[in-house]
Amino acid sequence: MAVQYAIAMGLNVAAVDVGTGLDLQESLNMAAAGKVKATVTAEPLENINDIFERMRQGKIEGRIVIDYTM
Repeated sequence: MAVQYAIAMGLNVAAVDVGTGLDLQESLNMAAAGKVKATVTAEPLENINDIFERMRQGKIEGRIVIDYTM
């Protein structure tokens, strides 16, 4: 993935400090091929207290995005 493309599209790539550059490239190739599925749920800000409670209880799968337009 070109850095300029990631910046233009507003993409963020987060990684841990393990593996090699080849491991990263293989992982990105798998994602580009549709072999990686992100679990993302959008919820309104008014649910924030419930979201934190579910997080404390370990009941959240994937990520939750706070959508201010909901």
